[in-house]
Amino acid sequence: MIESEAFAKILNTYLLGTQEYNYWHVTQQSDGSIRWQSADESLDTNPNYGDWYKLPD
Repeated sequence: MIESEAFAKILNTYLLGTQEYNYWHVTQQSDGSIRWQSADESLDTNPNYGDWYKLPD
């Protein structure tokens, strides 16, 4: 809960007003593949998943 109305407004503007830059949008293509889009960047794999997150063999 944010008690500062001024801070809540700034936070709301930041989180909702800049969604295309702050969040990844996921869509399924006609061939069944997944496309991750954020602002000008487009990827075929999860941008938040790499070797760092994999369990060791």
